[in-house]
Amino acid sequence: MFCRQVHIPAGTYMVSRSLQIKGSNGTHDLAQSGKEYYHAAVSGDGKLSTVIKASPHGSWGTATNSSNLAVVFFPSCCGPLPQSGAQFYLRDINVQANQAADYGVLAPAVQSSLFQRIYVQGGLVGGLRLSWGWSNMIEDCEFEVKW
Repeated sequence: MFCRQVHIPAGTYMVSRSLQIKGSNGTHDLAQSGKEYYHAAVSGDGKLSTVIKASPHGSWGTATNSSNLAVVFFPSCCGPLPQSGAQFYLRDINVQANQAADYGVLAPAVQSSLFQRIYVQGGLVGGLRLSWGWSNMIEDCEFEVKW
């Protein structure tokens, strides 16, 4: 099965909007297909090497505007139940929300996905939010919250 793979090399990357990870659904028109997203692997060179930082001057959403609540976002799609899909892999990345975004990583509806060696700091609400879904694994991750 096709898997989109993205490697983010060592460096510090400032973002002003959410990085949206959608994977592949085999079609360009999701509204017509009704298919969910699946299979996307995003990896970095480690928590000390690959850093994604939220710009304090970015377009970060609020609880009433949920399209841009996190630095890394797995968007929901299609159907009566929220579905962003299955078999996502996010590993070896440092995500700094910088008290600008609510979450470092937000996956409102994923299943059978792996979040591995992720270091998240500075989310206004939390580091990683997984809402609806099942069979997800979180391994060797660190979350830093400052009150």
